[in-house]
Amino acid sequence: MNKPTLGLACLATLSLSTAAAVEEYELQKADADGRDLVIGLELLNSHHFDAAAGSIHDDVTARGSFTGRYWDIGLHIDGWLAVDGNDNRAVEPVGTGEMIQFNLRLDYLMEGNFGTYGVLQVLPHLETVLFPDLAGNTRFNWAGVDTWYGLPWQEGLEVGASVDFNLVNDTQGARNVHELRGSMGARWMYQDAPVDLMVWGLLNWGNRAYHDFLGGDPDQQGFTVFNLGAKATLPLPWEECWTFLRLEGSWWMQGDDRDALKGAGGDANEIVIGIGFEWRPE
Repeated sequence: MNKPTLGLACLATLSLSTAAAVEEYELQKADADGRDLVIGLELLNSHHFDAAAGSIHDDVTARGSFTGRYWDIGLHIDGWLAVDGNDNRAVEPVGTGEMIQFNLRLDYLMEGNFGTYGVLQVLPHLETVLFPDLAGNTRFNWAGVDTWYGLPWQEGLEVGASVDFNLVNDTQGARNVHELRGSMGARWMYQDAPVDLMVWGLLNWGNRAYHDFLGGDPDQQGFTVFNLGAKATLPLPWEECWTFLRLEGSWWMQGDDRDALKGAGGDANEIVIGIGFEWRPE
């Protein structure tokens, strides 16, 4: 049985996208009643915070995800587990099967369809980020907004930007300054059944406190990393089941940040490979 593809077909629904700063580039969709459900599992060669800007775990990692939307209110839950432990991790050792990050996000979808002038989405959101394996559960409490605009002259091509502010400053190395981050960029969704392909490029930025947290130069602000990636999605033989392959690379933009990372034994460039499974009930 032929399955509907996820890419351009979603643009005909009431939802075009929902992308937060740096990491949330995934396409979101909603049916005529404003509902959606996606449950996924992904295996990654490593895990990095915010588009590979900050290394969390340099070994194999599993990510479980849940996305639910009801009448334009979205709930997103993501959890990362260390598949292969690392006793030599710079922050502190992490054991096999230990949870290394947990995200909980609420957003609200507002959309304007301007016909021949394209589609505009605005998604205000709140997001809590925990690092359960670290002492004190270092965390962020972001409040922000995402905006994405579907260009009318090229189906599937979108440009957007976002900004997030850390409401409760409970991060290490932030010098009592609340973190501020954001991104700007574009993504393109192409459909050639049975393959759905999404390609994106995001230029990310942050204030001094955020550079400090990510391991960059604590006196630097502005651009952090440029993130370039692609995700190919294919239907599985089982109804409502999909598999995907994701490849993305990130490069720190400023020399002072690169020098700080190299001085601490880090890497200013990262490549992430992920393969996963999704269940999307219709």
